[in-house]
Amino acid sequence: MTVEVGAGTYGGQVSLALANLQAQGTTVDLAVRMGASWGIALDLRRSETFGPLGNIVLEIGAAADSARRAQGEFAVRGVFGPVAGRATVVAFNDAEPAVSIRDLASDGRPRFQQGAFGVGLEVAADIRANLDLVIGVAPDLYLIEGLVSGRLGANVRYLRALGEADLTVLLHGYARPGFEAGHAAVGVGLEWRRRRAPAWSGSVWLGYCNGLLPGFRGRIAERLAGGGQVSLEAAVELYRLDVHPFRMSAELVRPVGPGSLELNAALAWSGRLEAAATVGYQIPLEAEPATGLE
Repeated sequence: MTVEVGAGTYGGQVSLALANLQAQGTTVDLAVRMGASWGIALDLRRSETFGPLGNIVLEIGAAADSARRAQGEFAVRGVFGPVAGRATVVAFNDAEPAVSIRDLASDGRPRFQQGAFGVGLEVAADIRANLDLVIGVAPDLYLIEGLVSGRLGANVRYLRALGEADLTVLLHGYARPGFEAGHAAVGVGLEWRRRRAPAWSGSVWLGYCNGLLPGFRGRIAERLAGGGQVSLEAAVELYRLDVHPFRMSAELVRPVGPGSLELNAALAWSGRLEAAATVGYQIPLEAEPATGLE
């Protein structure tokens, strides 16, 4: 269970989240936000076996808030031989009914026009070509108020190309609804998978949107003495039309008492600054051992 108190450009809020609840083989996550506005999010996950396909995971999620914004999704993911894949069908009626501030600085679903109804299909696959080469593709297709929008991400990762570091060649493209505008970018990245320590990663990009524009993404993280971890992520991608071109987030997790203290902050800018921060306390919920005579 996590209890959070937060504030930001959207106003103050208090949120309660229950994660990894078990109900008849289904894992349930529930989050409720209260404050100047309220919001609720529910996620269900269940693993099933489908003959020669092996184990797959089915996921259903829904979120809504008091501004009459809502979204829902159904996803299937699994590993099929050398391919780890995921397919998601989404439906929504606004840019983002965010229950968590973590959505503010993410590069998840594109930020379409507020109030627009849309449906989409999001596919992602990682293909293990050999022991040292992984190919990733992520095509997304959306229908927004009768207009088609698309996004494509692709990468080729060379594992341990530079000692402990993986070298990645990246591609990203996006077209707004009706293909009235878009961007494309190529990049090169490194992920330093340190032994007994969180990975660091960074990439540099060159994108095109009414001219050539640079980009950068990076993430660093460190474990703390006595337990816990601190991490920082930042992205400056001047060509991006699908999400905020300036994004930054920070997280600190520290064990305190029977649980852990969590501090989160996020900044985003795309013509105007948006910011948010939360302080949370996470308490593990464990079933009491059975007592009495058998």
